[in-house]
Amino acid sequence: MASNDKIELIEELCMTPGISGHEEKIAAILERELKDVADDIEIDKMGNFIATKKGSKKAPKVMLASHMDEIGLMVSYIDDNGFIKFATIGGINDQMIMNQTVTIHNKNGDVMGVIGSKPPHATKPSERNKVVPYTEMFIDIGAKDKEQAEEMVSIGDPITFKSWFTEFPNNLVMAKALDNRLGCYVMIEVMKRVKGKATVYGVGTTQEEVGLK
Repeated sequence: MASNDKIELIEELCMTPGISGHEEKIAAILERELKDVADDIEIDKMGNFIATKKGSKKAPKVMLASHMDEIGLMVSYIDDNGFIKFATIGGINDQMIMNQTVTIHNKNGDVMGVIGSKPPHATKPSERNKVVPYTEMFIDIGAKDKEQAEEMVSIGDPITFKSWFTEFPNNLVMAKALDNRLGCYVMIEVMKRVKGKATVYGVGTTQEEVGLK
């Protein structure tokens, strides 16, 4: 396995939340890692992170692009019982969502929840072997009613899937957001090491999961 400092950076990149449109914390990690090696760092109006290592004017210009965002969910509605309805952000298969533990990122702090749906004993026989669409699921955050839930979360709050970072044998790891936080890590390492006449741009892009915006 790679050295501890490299694994720690990969873990930080993967475990830091940053669904499409909410990549600020990832950009902050990139800036911290590259501020001492880049000649210039900027973040544009779309939130794209751009670090530049300047070369000669006549040499080629090269961009190393890795997207910072991950798939996730967003709070769309709170019902009278305090359950959370959600929208999907990025390409998510409904089959993978059921029973997932999630983190809702509210401005006042993180709120844990679990995704559920109508229980098996309340479903019709014709429904039991079908994939439940996410529109029929909900997130339980333990709130007793809508009023309490609204004190804990807000419409529009981003939601990430709860995951763990685990090292496997054969130089493998398990985590959420490996797509494309590993790309961000590679971009960081190349920017730290690259030397030559070319101008190199290390870019962390936003909103790839929702259409390469």
